[in-house]
Amino acid sequence: MLTLLVTGVVLLYRIGDMPVEQFDEARVANNALEMSNGGLSLVTTYLGQPDHYNTKPPLLVWAMYGTFQVLGPTELAVRLPSVLAAGATALLVFTFCAVRLRRPLAGVVSAAVLFAIPDEFLFHGARSGDYDALLALWTTVFLLASYLYFSDGAKRQGRWLTIAAVALALGFMTKSVEAFVFVPVIPLYAVFTGRLRTMFADKRVWVAAAGVTAVVIMWGVARELADPGYLAAALQNDVFGRSLSVIEGHAGDLFYYVSSGEAKLAMPALVIATLIASLGRPQLRRLARFTGLSMAVYLVAISLVATKAPWYLLPLFPLAALEVALSMEAIRDFVVTHYPRWSSLATAVITGAALVGVVAVGVLAVRGIDARISDTFANDTYQYSLFMRGPLMSAEPMDLVVVHPGYGQRVPYFAAAQFYATQLETRGAKISIQLGGDPLPPASDLLLACGPTLEDLVQSGVADAPVLVDGPCGIYRVRQAP
Repeated sequence: MLTLLVTGVVLLYRIGDMPVEQFDEARVANNALEMSNGGLSLVTTYLGQPDHYNTKPPLLVWAMYGTFQVLGPTELAVRLPSVLAAGATALLVFTFCAVRLRRPLAGVVSAAVLFAIPDEFLFHGARSGDYDALLALWTTVFLLASYLYFSDGAKRQGRWLTIAAVALALGFMTKSVEAFVFVPVIPLYAVFTGRLRTMFADKRVWVAAAGVTAVVIMWGVARELADPGYLAAALQNDVFGRSLSVIEGHAGDLFYYVSSGEAKLAMPALVIATLIASLGRPQLRRLARFTGLSMAVYLVAISLVATKAPWYLLPLFPLAALEVALSMEAIRDFVVTHYPRWSSLATAVITGAALVGVVAVGVLAVRGIDARISDTFANDTYQYSLFMRGPLMSAEPMDLVVVHPGYGQRVPYFAAAQFYATQLETRGAKISIQLGGDPLPPASDLLLACGPTLEDLVQSGVADAPVLVDGPCGIYRVRQAP
């Protein structure tokens, strides 16, 4: 119950306070908002045109479409699919430990460790309208079902294969080919356990593989027919371009994921936990080795890709949390077996540490969320979103030009502000967004700007009389030439 409570707090605390994030979350949110306004579709759009920049399959966009229908285009609706996915992932690892392994304490530990990785798991995953939390759910289901295929008898194997195949197909429909990075784990594990020939002789394996392949082909054909040119853009964006070249400045060397930031400490600790778990009792040992192999395969694969980003690690986090929990169980088993008189104390210490850890994770996560929201509110570019979703949304519809500094990219990009502009336009306003320094359209009567951009416009005389001012942002009349 405590774990469930803390999980809910971490996922939902101030979930709607932050405006949409500037980059990936804003892009997906715009895709979903335009689909919500235009109707459910295979084709995702941005600014009314087929989106060939964000070429991921639309499962997440469809999920947001559904939450928009219920909650409206709010920040909560943007993030709710990821919140539910992260909660389901935590519940999955807890249930797997408590029911399958009959180790409920391991479930508590795994859930606590999962939410103790705040930066990427929370802010680019569980609390973000981005792809990674939903992808992590499907990859975790795929791996656990695949493990159970090898562990259970023939009567249950078909069920686990079906679940694994469905999860893999849903992973592809969430984030394209990244869902397939774990696939080599299955034949490798079959080799290590001497079951490769048996696995390849199982017709159900081929049926499952054919089903996933059919989903991929049907999606590609259907989207290409509806949106010619999509396949070429998707192959460039999601496969060749990302694998062979650095996208959007996300560069890093071969050891990026094990040598940067907190990974310098986390990776050695995870290796130690895996080794300890691999020496435990047979049930724990088999799962620990499967999980360790899965992490190793995925880590090698993303390290070989030219484009590096911290959130690419997110599908590893449920596996890492599970590995840490298994290592603690292995330590307890060792004490119980070799030092039985200390078994009660060992159990009490581990249980107490787990419960304290759960509470500590909740407290630290809440503090981290507060700090991140404070940093966001102090960021000049986010002031536009705060003003547009607040005072401007409450005012009478206006026709105006948003003079924006952009988000630091070489190509002007205004996706976060555009999300709110599209909402304002559905209320009758006419909004255009342009880069600061560009000349205003001749017929402009009102402009909106924030921070230094607004100060420059006022000092240069372009912005004349204020119409609506709130904090660092304001709507001003455009001084007309005499």
